[in-house]
Amino acid sequence: MAQVVNCLEGEGSSRSSSARATAEFEVLGHLAARLDGARQQVLGETTLQDLLEQRNRLGQSQVMYFI
Repeated sequence: MAQVVNCLEGEGSSRSSSARATAEFEVLGHLAARLDGARQQVLGETTLQDLLEQRNRLGQSQVMYFI
């Protein structure tokens, strides 16, 4: 899924560092990089088949609710 998301959203956002050259923004930049890394890891471990199976499980639970 990571490849699909990268194709749809692009490789990443380019941030202008000239106006944000403070320690606070540097800390936030590191946090954003860690979050992006974690997001990429989850997307890299997730397949379309995983999402379809999750959808099917949710659909089955809804059907059971309406019986």
